[in-house]
Amino acid sequence: MSFRASLLLLCAVSLLAGAVLCLAQTAIMRLGNNTALNGKGIYAALLYSAEIPDREIRRLLSESGNDNQNFANSIISESSQWVFLDDFSSLKQIPLDEYKERVQPLDPRNDGYAAKLESFFTRNGQRIMFIPLNQVSAKELEKRLSVILSDIPFTFEIISFAKPLLLFFLIFVFACIAVYLVKFLPLRPRQDFTALLFGLPALGALTFYGAAGLALAALLPGISVLLKEPVNELCMLLKNNKKPLVKKEFFARFMRDVFGPYKLYWLVVLAFSLFYFMFSVFTNVFILISILVFVTYLALFVFSVIILARQGEALNHRRFIPVLITKAPLSLHGLRVMLPFILAAVAAGVSTAALPGAPAAESLVSLQGTLVTEDDYLKHAAFQSSFSYRPLGKEPEHDEYPAYILDRDNLLIPVQAKAVQAEPSDIPQFPLKNLIKLLSNYRGDKNRNK
Repeated sequence: MSFRASLLLLCAVSLLAGAVLCLAQTAIMRLGNNTALNGKGIYAALLYSAEIPDREIRRLLSESGNDNQNFANSIISESSQWVFLDDFSSLKQIPLDEYKERVQPLDPRNDGYAAKLESFFTRNGQRIMFIPLNQVSAKELEKRLSVILSDIPFTFEIISFAKPLLLFFLIFVFACIAVYLVKFLPLRPRQDFTALLFGLPALGALTFYGAAGLALAALLPGISVLLKEPVNELCMLLKNNKKPLVKKEFFARFMRDVFGPYKLYWLVVLAFSLFYFMFSVFTNVFILISILVFVTYLALFVFSVIILARQGEALNHRRFIPVLITKAPLSLHGLRVMLPFILAAVAAGVSTAALPGAPAAESLVSLQGTLVTEDDYLKHAAFQSSFSYRPLGKEPEHDEYPAYILDRDNLLIPVQAKAVQAEPSDIPQFPLKNLIKLLSNYRGDKNRNK
């Protein structure tokens, strides 16, 4: 294949790889597998009259089709929650909507948690269901509910932190243009740096993550700059040997010409790579996309170096690639190519903060009132797990009830209530943790009750 044909094929593969990665990222957004894409989650709040039982709505949703059975099970509502109850033999989980039938208001086991949890789902005569939008769009969901609940009046609220993806992509495009200008200053062709440009479309998938994604994108051009000379040496090693090298001889020459002179370069590449994946995990970037972008970009870079080395072969001229005869000093001057993406990350972060965000909490009924916190849940679990050992008729002091436990000789020992709660492994995780965190951040109260 001629040089021009190879170059056109590389361009096509580069654009196709970028498109495929962006489509894969879009699919992940729709599936809702990564909360960072959706601004810590997207939910729809379905509000209807509190006179209609929660389970009735769930029944209508689950009976409307096979696909809706799983959909109904994913809804967070009153009937999907439970509370602990000490029945004097073990700690049981009681469905919230059955709690009033099991425990009377004056029952000493009634610690108030069930009432607080119920008030979270029932406010001002309206019952609220929280529906995760991980498999269906808000518009599609509203249409589906209009058909299923045709005889039941309801309202619909969207709880989300929308990210300005179009703005992020515009910033990314300007950063790519700036990379070209930065690498080619003064403005004259520098073909030895052209190779890194073919991998830029693959970085588009990271743009979905805003400032964090653009910061990750800055690392890959830096890695390619560091790998440029070692890859050139590898190309020369592979092309300038007319007879095939045996495995032992190839390894020896690789260590001598490719690895040995560039030990510091390889060390910095390793450090950049480790930081890339650590930063991906820290910023909740979907790790599969992070890996695919990393591998795709570097693969395109290597192939572009190999193809660009063929320039001039049609005229029986081989492109001259300088080969060092002395130890290569570590030069970080080429890392200026990272600067446009670093500035782009800063611009994305500033623009996200500056743009108008979600509507005020006061405008959404689903965000009004007091939220149930994980601390409430843990105190409730501690109270119920130690109830059987508490003396009746005494008021609590500082949220700590006096309690008694049996020692090894079956004697009662007075202890604080905190000492007789269930083991952490016996207490399920707070079921509303992610939802409450989202609502608290959305309201701006940093998980504090208001």
